[in-house]
Amino acid sequence: AHVTAAVKVSGRVSGGRFWFASLPPQAWLQLDDDTAEISGEIRLVEGALQPGTKVEFRQDGYAARAFEFHVTGDVLGTFEVSSDEHGNKAEGRVNLRQFGIRRSAAEKPDIVGDGLVVVATTRDLQLSELASLEAEAKLDLGQARVPDLATLSGLVPPSAGVALVGGSGRAGGAFDLE
Repeated sequence: AHVTAAVKVSGRVSGGRFWFASLPPQAWLQLDDDTAEISGEIRLVEGALQPGTKVEFRQDGYAARAFEFHVTGDVLGTFEVSSDEHGNKAEGRVNLRQFGIRRSAAEKPDIVGDGLVVVATTRDLQLSELASLEAEAKLDLGQARVPDLATLSGLVPPSAGVALVGGSGRAGGAFDLE
């Protein structure tokens, strides 16, 4: 049975796992289960998210792992459904303030900064079909820096004939993920 409803939400929910509760666990993704503040409205017609759905969330001290990278920071996020000439679409936006990213093998963050933004969009809005969701994502590093370039030396193949032995740097740029 598909649900039709408009629900206002406000309060605290279990962190990252809440947002992906209907998806099967993914070996490459581990999300923080600490509580997040949430507020907004969710609109459903026959189990499909509808325009007017908008939820905002906040969680300080967030931690997650994607593939072999650990990410920490303070999260501000939104999830919103809108409509354009192609139909309804959902956009999830996560902004990490004061973030750190480290490889699993690293003790300290390889990259630190402020304003890392991930934006994911999809037109798959039927909640019962989230396991087969198709989405596009964009990643913007914001104001990022590498405190010690030597920590990234292991990422340079030996055949390059170069080793990063010290120094610091700035990183930036936007990436599209499909």
